[in-house]
Amino acid sequence: MIGKLYTGDYDLAYYNQQTSGPTPYYELRQMLHSANTAPLGKNATSNFARYKNPKVDQLLNDYASANETDQVDIVKQVAQYMIDDVPVIPVVEAVDWFQYNTKDIAGWPTEDNPYAQPAAYNFPDTGQVLTHLYSKSAQ
Repeated sequence: MIGKLYTGDYDLAYYNQQTSGPTPYYELRQMLHSANTAPLGKNATSNFARYKNPKVDQLLNDYASANETDQVDIVKQVAQYMIDDVPVIPVVEAVDWFQYNTKDIAGWPTEDNPYAQPAAYNFPDTGQVLTHLYSKSAQ
């Protein structure tokens, strides 16, 4: 049945988007960028709704080189397109659990420094977390 999702052979689908990241951009790009879709009958990589909007594509393309203030504005604009066009309906069905022992190792994401998705099993954030960790004894 998953093949029908990839090829667009469905009327309604409920699926788990596997992309995460430290900002909504990562999931929005996977769900909405037209580069991630394909014609009906062909496999889409992640934009299974086959949503195409050049304005949204441009906003998502501009995100990477934007400063933090502009990135927030870009995400808000993309969110408005989601509200107006309703290409997908995001459903949250789980929480993000994580726990760290900071006795010997520091540098984990915190509420004050949420530089990555904190759960150690989340890709691509795992690599980002690993580059921030350091031994307290090495200080």
